[in-house]
Amino acid sequence: MIPLREEIPSPSLPELFRAGVVLRSQKTGHPSGFSISAAASLAPREARLGVRLFSAHLGVPPDSLRTLRQVHGTGILRRSRDEDGAAGPPVGDAHWTTDPDVVLLVYVADCCPVVLADPATGIYGVAHAGWRGTLGGIVPTLWKRLIEGGARQESIRGWIGPCAGPDRYEVGSEVATRFLPGHPGAVRDHPSGEGRYLLDIRSVLRSQLRSCGMAEATLSVSEADTIGDHRYHSHRRDGVRAGRMPAYVMRRDHRSRDHRNGR
Repeated sequence: MIPLREEIPSPSLPELFRAGVVLRSQKTGHPSGFSISAAASLAPREARLGVRLFSAHLGVPPDSLRTLRQVHGTGILRRSRDEDGAAGPPVGDAHWTTDPDVVLLVYVADCCPVVLADPATGIYGVAHAGWRGTLGGIVPTLWKRLIEGGARQESIRGWIGPCAGPDRYEVGSEVATRFLPGHPGAVRDHPSGEGRYLLDIRSVLRSQLRSCGMAEATLSVSEADTIGDHRYHSHRRDGVRAGRMPAYVMRRDHRSRDHRNGR
């Protein structure tokens, strides 16, 4: 089996949880690198191989993976091991669970994956946060859902994973003006001018989580820029050729897990 490399939170999440983003820069026989969805040239057979590689990497059965049909919105779902998956992935951009036997993942290629996990109660979730979802408050709403589900605010830990960096995330005035009122420090002029701007979406997400009550010491933030760093898939860099990286969170006490393969 091909070994997969991943970026993990640093500092790490509490021992109960495992989380990360699997990198594209590994030889899997496809020119786009490792992906489990979305590359225009990725055949269904290759996508299925990616899922098998990913589940083997985690040491879990493929049917424990929970995915979403992401639409760059603010839909959030609660997931469980007992779901009927016959209809395919549900529509949404974040999900959470109290079930220790599912792996929650989102697909990313410039948007921010945001993991929230509470070691005191075992509740965890992950969001796919692009600029639309961030403006719509998907991460604060995910935080609220965890609290409503029984998580303790003071014990939630978080990770903002690799995404488009503040020096390359270019947006137009129609996007910049929507961030400026609440987050003026997250927007700056693009060096080229011409009505273009640079957006620091990570700083917006950090601010939102601080407003929820998360202490800076309990939040890990990746500094990786998916556009400039070719270890990562990037839709803005590669367009339709870009694959998608699985960003995931799971519990290490997953009961169907093969401990010989997991770390």
